Amino acid sequence: MSRSNLAVFYGPSWVADERVLNAIATAIDRRQDFLVSNGSMGGDPAVGIFKHAIVLHRLHGSPLRARVAGEGQSLPFGTDIQLITYGGAIVNDPTIYESAYRALISNSPFPINNNSMGGDTLPGTLKTATVTYYRNQQQPVTETRSEGDSFRWSARD
Repeated sequence: MSRSNLAVFYGPSWVADERVLNAIATAIDRRQDFLVSNGSMGGDPAVGIFKHAIVLHRLHGSPLRARVAGEGQSLPFGTDIQLITYGGAIVNDPTIYESAYRALISNSPFPINNNSMGGDTLPGTLKTATVTYYRNQQQPVTETRSEGDSFRWSARD
């Protein structure tokens, strides 16, 4: 992934350590979760205080997304939404990606309608939505559904 599409914070500090940034970028590219610890994050910026890592990144030109994990937890890069289109247009609203991501990780249906997809791209026309996603570090899956239907996520886990 392009490092210009990556910002990392750990506790009160912006992470600038090239080794840490490269390790996180590699985890994102390889669809691997990343364990947060003082060692993996380049040191302890606030001794004796529980810290969270926050990673902001863009994946394959999609909107900015954030992943957060506390010490001893993993940043979840093994599951994500790569791309959403609706009515033939690329969806650029990060809140829609986040809603789809939450549905994916909870294995809940994600409805396809003008409200859930950020508006009516083609008024008066039945639209389709296409989502490319991956989970559990597998290869990306692309599914298409019609307006009024829901994504129910493939059982290829």
